[in-house]
Amino acid sequence: SNLKGQLGNGLGVDSNVPTRVGTDGDWASVSAGREHSAATRIGGTLWVWGGNGDAQLGNGTFTSQVVPSQVGSSANWAKVGTGPFTTFAVATDGLLWGWGRNAEGQQGNGTVGAAVSSPVVVP
Repeated sequence: SNLKGQLGNGLGVDSNVPTRVGTDGDWASVSAGREHSAATRIGGTLWVWGGNGDAQLGNGTFTSQVVPSQVGSSANWAKVGTGPFTTFAVATDGLLWGWGRNAEGQQGNGTVGAAVSSPVVVP
């Protein structure tokens, strides 16, 4: 269900038909996770929305967003991918960044445990 806002339409309700996200037409790529979604724009910015119980939105909080919210202010994101409660993005310089759930060590930073609430370079 869309209770956490993963459709990004600001309504927090399910939709059984395609629903436009916002009014901008400059989206480059999108990835949908279990409770959240992430997308890049043609200008290289990164946007996230939906559930954030494991900090998978990368905005430094655990607060869900029902409309797209920009991750930081960088405009150098090339690709983004989402997992069940994690997000990974590749910057134009080739560095891999990750955030979100880390209970099983999925952030690849040598730790198991606390969620990563803001983008961190994956070693």
